[in-house]
Amino acid sequence: MGRAQRQRRKIRQRLGGGWDFVTQFPPKPRGMHWQTYSNLYLREREYEQRSLDDCAAWLDRFEARRGAVLEILRNHRRND
Repeated sequence: MGRAQRQRRKIRQRLGGGWDFVTQFPPKPRGMHWQTYSNLYLREREYEQRSLDDCAAWLDRFEARRGAVLEILRNHRRND
């Protein structure tokens, strides 16, 4: 799990939510200022975007490696 995902989880738990990202963003806890809640919401969304960007970058690297391995295997088969 990357840093962005850990930060998202930390914010959700601070608001009384669960550890998963499937559920909706937790409601504002009683006694918390709306400005604080809004700031946490926006930060969580930023971390969500970073997490998605990290995942996309990882998939791009994986696809590049996969392509390189397939090319090596094709060349190896031709040489046999």
